[in-house]
Amino acid sequence: MFTSIQLPNQGRMLAISLLSLACFNAFANSAQNGVEALTFAQAIKIAQKNDPWLSGNRHKEDAIMSMSKVAETLPDPKVSIAMANVPTDGYDFNQEGMTQLKVGVTQMFPRGDS
Repeated sequence: MFTSIQLPNQGRMLAISLLSLACFNAFANSAQNGVEALTFAQAIKIAQKNDPWLSGNRHKEDAIMSMSKVAETLPDPKVSIAMANVPTDGYDFNQEGMTQLKVGVTQMFPRGDS
C-alpha cells in the first residue's frame, strides 16, 4: 500500500532541489573516478541487448526457420500390431477359426495437385 505525503510548495521545491543536487553530485563523482558517462549509442545497444521482445522474436524466428527445413519431408510411418477375436476362456489361438493377427504400416502422403 502506498501512502502519499502532501508537501507545501516550498517543501516540493526543496525536495526537487535536493534530488537534483544529489544526481549532479553522483555524476561529478563518477567523472572524477574515471568512470565514463554512458553515450546515447551505448544506451541504445544496451537496451537492444536486454529487450525481452527482441529476444522472444528471435526465438520465434528460429522456430519458423527450423520448421521450414522439415516442411517438404514426409511424416514418419506408423506400424500397428493388433489381435482380434481371441477366445477369452482359454486364450488358445487355435480354438476358434476366427482368431486374427493384424499387422499394418501407415504412411501419410501430401494431397498432391488434384
